[in-house]
Amino acid sequence: MAVDDNWQQAEAHHRAGRSELARALYAGFEDKPGYAPWAHLRLAALDLAADRLRDATRHALAAQARAYDDPALLLPRFEAAAEKCADASADLLVPAEGVLNSMLTRGGVRQLAGLPVVDALAALLAHAEALVWLSRTSGLAVSRAHGYARAPAGVSAAAAARALDALKHEGDDDA
Repeated sequence: MAVDDNWQQAEAHHRAGRSELARALYAGFEDKPGYAPWAHLRLAALDLAADRLRDATRHALAAQARAYDDPALLLPRFEAAAEKCADASADLLVPAEGVLNSMLTRGGVRQLAGLPVVDALAALLAHAEALVWLSRTSGLAVSRAHGYARAPAGVSAAAAARALDALKHEGDDDA
């Protein structure tokens, strides 16, 4: 079976929710030129969905390293996706995934398929700065009514303790 056919098969399993089959196929692409960053991104997503935080982080960092080593691996696929977005009447592109956003920013890509490319990290920082400025100059604060009400006493501490316990035991069932 051709490499592209294997990739398409992995993508089909991923879309159908057959995570373990997709994981097994994607793993075969971890070191294949032209596929490695994408394979690591897909594996990171699968690991994150399965609460395998260490593995998700490892794959995300591997994807980033490979993308920085050779940005030409990812750019053609992002350009193709940008074309689809333009055809669907998008007004702008927001590469919200950190690897793609960083790669495009470092490469000076400001426009693709006739659409502006937003630097998501810069937009996030500018938004945070604007909120701080509004807080200092107008007293803007988070409302604690309705959707942003504080949790009852003890609930936050109990949730934090459960999260820490889960992190301590993560991977125990993988051994």
